Amino acid sequence: MRKMNPTTIIFVGTIFGLIGAVIAALGTYRSGQESAKDTTEIKINGKETKDAINQLKHKNANLKIQIDTLTTTTDKQLKQIQNLTVINAKLSTQLAESTLFISQSITGGDGFCEIDIEFYPASNMLGNVVAINHGKYPLHDYNIRICDLEFLADEKNRPPVRFNPVSGKVEGMDIEVSLGTILPEAKKTTERALLLGQRGDLCSYNIFMEGKNGYFIQMLRVLRVNNNWIKATRIINGDTSEILYEKVSDDFPKDRLKW
Repeated sequence: MRKMNPTTIIFVGTIFGLIGAVIAALGTYRSGQESAKDTTEIKINGKETKDAINQLKHKNANLKIQIDTLTTTTDKQLKQIQNLTVINAKLSTQLAESTLFISQSITGGDGFCEIDIEFYPASNMLGNVVAINHGKYPLHDYNIRICDLEFLADEKNRPPVRFNPVSGKVEGMDIEVSLGTILPEAKKTTERALLLGQRGDLCSYNIFMEGKNGYFIQMLRVLRVNNNWIKATRIINGDTSEILYEKVSDDFPKDRLKW
C-alpha cells in the first residue's frame, strides 16, 4: 500500500477543517436567523399584548367615568325623589288641613257661642243681648232661648206675658232669638234687650243654644253690687255636660253664686 505524503494529509485535513468550519458557520447563521425571528415574533407579540393592555385600561377608564356619571345621576335623582316626597307630604298635610277647614267652616267645628249683656249708657238696668263666637269657624243657624229663672220663680207677681221696650213687642216668659250666622271670634248684637233688677239684685238666666255643631247650655248670673252689675257665666255641652267655658268676676260672692 502506497503511503500518502504528509503534506497531502495536512492539506486534506485542512480542507476537512474548512468544510467543518463552513458547516458550523452555516449552523450558527441559521440559529441566529431563527433566534432573530423568534425575538421579532416575541417583540411583535409583546407589542400586541401591550396594545391590548392599553386598550383594556382605556376601556376600564371609560367604564369608570360612566359609573361615576351614573352614580352622580342616581344621587341627583334620589335627592329629587326625597324633595318630591317632602313636597308631597306638605301638600297632603295642606290638603287635609284645607279639607278639615272647609268641613269645620260648614258645621262650626268645636266652637260655641256665649250670650252676654251690654248695658245702655243711659241705663244700668237695660242691656242688649249680645252673642260672642268662641271659635275659629263660623257658627251657622244658631237659635237661642233665654229663660229668666227669677222670673219663673216669682209665681205671685209673674205676668203671663212680657213687654220688650226695645222692640215694642209683647213676648212670653222665654225670649227666643234667631242669631243666624256668627263669624269666627266675633260679636253679634241682637235686637233683643233684657231689663234687669225688677225682682232684686240677682238675675239668673239659663240660655239654651242650638246650631249646626250641637246643643249647648249657658248659665248666666248677673248680680248688682254698689249699683254695678258683675257677672258669672258657665257654658256646657248639652249632650255631654262637659264644661266648655267658665268666667266669674273676682268680686262675685261665692255664697250668691248658684249654677
